[in-house]
Amino acid sequence: MDILKINQMNILACGATDIGKRRGNNEDCYRLLPEKNIYMVADGMGGHKAGEVASLKAVETASEYFTEERIKEMKKKREKVKKEMIQAIMEAHQAIMTMSEGHRDYAGMGSTIDLSFIHNKLLYVCHVGDSRIYVINQSGIIQITNDHSVAAELLLMGKLTKKEVRHSLLRNQLTQALGYSYYLSPEYHEYILSKGDNVLLCSDGLWDMLSDDEIYSIIMEGGTASIILFIWIHF
Repeated sequence: MDILKINQMNILACGATDIGKRRGNNEDCYRLLPEKNIYMVADGMGGHKAGEVASLKAVETASEYFTEERIKEMKKKREKVKKEMIQAIMEAHQAIMTMSEGHRDYAGMGSTIDLSFIHNKLLYVCHVGDSRIYVINQSGIIQITNDHSVAAELLLMGKLTKKEVRHSLLRNQLTQALGYSYYLSPEYHEYILSKGDNVLLCSDGLWDMLSDDEIYSIIMEGGTASIILFIWIHF
């Protein structure tokens, strides 16, 4: 587990991973970049260990994209944030596509990505796939991102209920992921943070095992005010 204390806004950033009991290798990856206020999680998929290659490539490429100069511009101009976050994801997407095309063992590999940037009490989010970002506080739990899956689209169309989505095999069929196709449309959100908010980035290894209510209870048991909490766990 990584735990980093950040002075700005009294942020505490935490990252954790667990391979769990079902798989022999871990296909998830995360990065904490407190000096840039950038935090990300990626969940890979693919053949023989290709998933872990894809997720690592995703976070490495996105991390390298956010140079000090780009971060300075993002802090100066709010309109720059969306452009740069989307571009970082597109760069990661292209990097995975290039690896897939150049290495037979990596053919068809892909990854989700959750990318967050925090500045002046604003949470900026850019996202592809079914990894999630939540904001959790005394008022409840809010899912900031939308899952890019067949089941989630059927929910939006009114053809499945939220309960049915929870148990549908279609929840694992992604409509967007890094490296899967040339088409990609990253989702972007902004959220105003308040004292006591907790921000959770996680792969489906967490949210598929625990309900939102269970996640809420676990996070709020900490009871610490003014924390931005970042956790990633794969079961």
